[in-house]
Amino acid sequence: MNTLYKLIVLVIVSIVWSSCEEDNFTTVVNIDIPEHENRLAISGNLSSFFDNFLVYVSESQSILEDADSEPKSNAIVKLYEDGVEISELSYQSRNGSYRTPMPANLKPGSSYKLEATHPVLGVASAVQQMPSMPSIKKASYTENGTISPDGSKQDEVEIVIDDNPDEENFYAVEVRSVVENNGETSYTGYYYLESFDPIVENGFQEDIIFSDASFNGNEYSMLFSTNIYLNSTEEKVMIIVKNITRDKYLFERSRAIYDEAQYNPFTEPVTVHSNIDNGYGMFTAETLLEYIIE
Repeated sequence: MNTLYKLIVLVIVSIVWSSCEEDNFTTVVNIDIPEHENRLAISGNLSSFFDNFLVYVSESQSILEDADSEPKSNAIVKLYEDGVEISELSYQSRNGSYRTPMPANLKPGSSYKLEATHPVLGVASAVQQMPSMPSIKKASYTENGTISPDGSKQDEVEIVIDDNPDEENFYAVEVRSVVENNGETSYTGYYYLESFDPIVENGFQEDIIFSDASFNGNEYSMLFSTNIYLNSTEEKVMIIVKNITRDKYLFERSRAIYDEAQYNPFTEPVTVHSNIDNGYGMFTAETLLEYIIE
């Protein structure tokens, strides 16, 4: 009996030992990577929030290339409004940025086209329709007025949106501290927002983004928690509500998910949204309202 037992144990140990060899845990998969065609990579955002319209132009790279994307200084970059050229951007620096003053009257409903022409990489472009101005019935800030998702006492920000029923709207919210001096507004702080609201999503450059899919055409109240630190009696709280294009919403959402998944080996690959024809990148537009809380 003891001899049979020892024989069984020896067989089991041999099987386990043989299964632990490296070849049983290693699989080599050959993947054919499609040939990459280098194209223009462009990014720019139309917004009255900024004094200048900046566009970055570079060349895309293959997934196997170690070099950074190469800025392009010899492109011709133009902006069109309803099919009419309104500006040609000038090259500014070695990082591939082109600049022109932001158009003074960005017209909601108008079509804006960004076009870049390169002598080797050809023409790349994108079109955005300027969103309508957001309609906000209320914007308020209450010190120590709420509880954050992690259970700590925090300041509360509330906005009430009066949504346009004739449009598919996408929103972003920011909170800043500002100082007003001789009619000029200076931004002194930027504050991260959180919310229990299930429609709220995290963006890449925007902390908070959401669509009107669940409340289209109705009023909708949203509550956010944050920590606001005012360093002087001159500082005030500013709530900024943006109406962003669908492309910007999809980019913000996909880029945030991409960043979360980047170092997680168990997640599926994430494709970052792009809207550039014959190229890569993102051209977006937004309108916004600013509320200063006394």
